[in-house]
Formats: sequence, C-alpha cells, structure tokens
Amino acid sequence: MSQQKALLDKKAAGPLGPEEDIELELLAVHLGGWTADPELKPEDLSPLADPTQLDALLSANQLATLSLRDLRMLRNTIYARRGRPFRSTLLQEHFGVMEWYTPDEAYTDAKLTPIDRKNIRLIQSVEKASGGPLTDYEHKVEEGWFFAA
Repeated sequence: MSQQKALLDKKAAGPLGPEEDIELELLAVHLGGWTADPELKPEDLSPLADPTQLDALLSANQLATLSLRDLRMLRNTIYARRGRPFRSTLLQEHFGVMEWYTPDEAYTDAKLTPIDRKNIRLIQSVEKASGGPLTDYEHKVEEGWFFAA
C-alpha cells in the first residue's frame, strides 16, 4: 500500500512515466481496486483494476486485450464481489487480500445481479473463443509458478 501511496503522491505533483502508470495499475489490481483519490484515477483502468466497472455491462472491447488468466480473474471477481467462497487455493489467496472481499458461506448464484450474469456470459464467451477457461494448473503455468529459478 505504501508503494501505491508514493506513486499517487508523485502523480499529484506531476505526470508519471509510462512504467510508473503501469505499476500503479498493477498495484490497483493486486489490492483489489482503486483505493485512492478519484481525481487521480486513470481513465483507462481495466475492470480488473477497477471492479466498480462491473456494476455496468462490460463490452467485448474491454475484454479484447485480456489474457485467459485475466479473464478468469475478472469472471471470478464478479463472484467474489457477491461473497462466493472459492475451493481453488489460488483464488482464495488472490481474493483473500482484497479489502472488499468477504466470503459468505451462504452464497448462492441467486446473489448475482442481471448485469453480473450478462458480464459472466460475455467473459465466458471470450474465454471459449480463446481456447477455453484456464484450470488452476494452467493458470499457475501462465504465471510462471513452475519456472522460477
């Protein structure tokens, strides 16, 4: 969180370089969304970095550049926002650090809104067109878990 604050302070003083803009977005994704001054929020944050975008219908253009890993995380972010507990250790660890995530043992898909359902179907269709959703194993391979020296 202190890295994010340092970058936000620097951005408030003037424009960031391209690498710093990317780092700020990656921190937002890791921390579960934009938590700082809305005035400093980049206009082109992905729905992964700004889960509040999931309150509206997503467009295929917003998903066009996302990897299968990112699509999986985005689809599960929709479920996580409604409290779905996850069996996947990978998803448990990812969403467990999000300030907004509270697992609900009484969760059912009935908690999903009509917009949530449409966004999930859109994400699934993009995943299918790209070869299908990733398994935990494939997700770990894509992130390089098995190739670290």
